[in-house]
Amino acid sequence: MGNQGPAAAISVCSREAALIAQKISADHGLRIGRTAIRLRNPQNAPPEWVRPLLDTAPTEAQFVSVADNTLGALLPIRLQQKCLACHGPTDSLRDDVREQLSAFYPDDAATGYAEGDVRGWFWVESPLEQSDPGQQN
Repeated sequence: MGNQGPAAAISVCSREAALIAQKISADHGLRIGRTAIRLRNPQNAPPEWVRPLLDTAPTEAQFVSVADNTLGALLPIRLQQKCLACHGPTDSLRDDVREQLSAFYPDDAATGYAEGDVRGWFWVESPLEQSDPGQQN
C-alpha cells in the first residue's frame, strides 16, 4: 500500500496473506484464518464451526468450544478509511484497483463497504492446555 498503492497491494495480498496465516499458525500452535459473508477469495470460506455464527453477523468477539479441548474465537474486522481503497463502493474504486480485483478475484463480492462496517472476521482455533493430573501446581 505504502510504496506502490492499493492496486499493487492486491497482488501481494493474494500471494502472501495465506502464507502469513500458515506461519503464525505453525509458530503458535494455532489454526487461524479469515472469512466473510461476502467473500473476495473463495479459499476464505469459513470452517464449519464458524458458519452458524455468521448467520448473526456478530459485531463483537465470539468464543465457542469447537471440539474436545479446542477453543474457537471469531473476531470482527472493522473497516478503517484506508481499507475503502479496495473495499469501498465499487464506483469509487480507482480503475487500476478494479482491474486488479477482477484479475485476482473474478468473483469478488467484497466491495460496497463504508468506514466502520464489519467486513469479515478473523477466526482462531486454539487447543486448550491440559494439565497433567499427576503434576502439582
